[in-house]
Amino acid sequence: MTGIELIVAALAGGATAGLSGTVDAAIRDAYTTLRDLLRRRLSSRRNAEQVLDAEVLEPNELMSRLGADLEAVSAGNDSEVLNAAQHLMGLVDPNGAASGRYAVTVGGKTGDLHISTNYGTAANNISGPVTISYGQLPVPPAQPGLA
Repeated sequence: MTGIELIVAALAGGATAGLSGTVDAAIRDAYTTLRDLLRRRLSSRRNAEQVLDAEVLEPNELMSRLGADLEAVSAGNDSEVLNAAQHLMGLVDPNGAASGRYAVTVGGKTGDLHISTNYGTAANNISGPVTISYGQLPVPPAQPGLA
């Protein structure tokens, strides 16, 4: 599963769970957190924001209407967004999350996603060569006498 697929699955799962009159407050909060994060990322894309506000959509429809915008703003590489989506899926479908059903594919490799944030553990482990880049790293200062 790609990061975009995880985000779409979480949006659909959270929205569907919200249809029941007895939705858990934790699911509602996690869904709101994910939507708010995405709303900030998609602020320059009016149509995408409207999709976030739409009535519940099926995952395939969400992907077709929102996938390109999520891709364009690199939401599938945003650790905060992915962690929020993983957290929501853990609440909406704990058995599927525990079984690895929502494992994220990074760089062609499929594995669990672990991101340390205030949400806690998102998954167990990740293996293989993994490179995650969030822009240019600062250049360390030169050591004295090695100029």
